[in-house]
Amino acid sequence: MATVRGVTQEGIGFNVGQQLGMHSPFAWFGRFGVGGSQVTLDGAAAQVATGFAMQAPLKHAGLFPKLSNDYLGAAFVWSQPSAAMQPAAHSNEYGFETTYVLQLTPWHRSSRTCK
Repeated sequence: MATVRGVTQEGIGFNVGQQLGMHSPFAWFGRFGVGGSQVTLDGAAAQVATGFAMQAPLKHAGLFPKLSNDYLGAAFVWSQPSAAMQPAAHSNEYGFETTYVLQLTPWHRSSRTCK
């Protein structure tokens, strides 16, 4: 649920991913989402993306052997502008996206348990 300019509408998104082999640093991922035309007023009413990611690319490149919590990804994206954006220059938009994520702080695990 989202509210934009006083209008509330629903949307849904799915993310899936699969490591490509038990010890492989590579993975495939996919994303799909849709939203109400009024709350996606300035964006995409529907979007699909698929691509590949690599866990610890700097470690595998030999640059930082101890770094293992980073990843690099690239994807192909299809978007359909919201109805409020029609007529857009194109009814379907395509793109390519890349991302790099670097974990700066360690995970915090509490030794306390709830009873």
